[in-house]
Amino acid sequence: MINNLKLRQLRLLVALDSERKLQLAAERLNITQSAASKMLAEIEAVARVPLFERTARGVEPTAYGSILIRGGRSVLADLDRVTNEFAGYRSGELGTVSVGTVAKPSIDLVVDVMQYLGEKLHRVSISLDVSTSPPLVARLLALELDFVVARIPAGVDPGQFDYHAIGAEQAGLLVRAEHPLAGLDSVNLEDTVDLQWIIQPRESFMRQGLERLFYSRGIAPPQRIINTE
Repeated sequence: MINNLKLRQLRLLVALDSERKLQLAAERLNITQSAASKMLAEIEAVARVPLFERTARGVEPTAYGSILIRGGRSVLADLDRVTNEFAGYRSGELGTVSVGTVAKPSIDLVVDVMQYLGEKLHRVSISLDVSTSPPLVARLLALELDFVVARIPAGVDPGQFDYHAIGAEQAGLLVRAEHPLAGLDSVNLEDTVDLQWIIQPRESFMRQGLERLFYSRGIAPPQRIINTE
């Protein structure tokens, strides 16, 4: 019979169990005591058994009443969870977020942001993918990612994005401690052309930026290349 009860009737049963006085239960539901009494009578008419015993101190649930109260609490708790989930999803405090980023230092930036937001994200499921900019931007356009920390590839219209420039990138060129260039006070770009390089593939922005640097000085880029991610 609990399926035939209305939510306000279930709330009255739970309020009566908590307050044990009809007047206090009515105040809790913002209704008059006579309205609460009438509602309880309607519930007992449906149940065809007494649900509360009237005493000098108030009301006490019968065995039948305890069963309905237990079921009512469960129904109302489920409804509260659904309501909270709905509100959280609508406000952005609940749901899933897919983030894509290029390699360091952008990964560190994304993690820092996640830590900064802290408690606001405790109900949000976050997935983090690491790749190069072209596939990340392609997945963003395909709605597979919500946010990306990447560079906009050449030929892609920046007007498609809500884009914020983080800042200019810096790159460091490293050699082993015993390398002949390591002992020099300054190194000319020409000194590096014929050396063995380990660098990202040609489609990467870092590789393209390096080659543009060589061309801007009128120097052909290095040819002895080992490609690496």
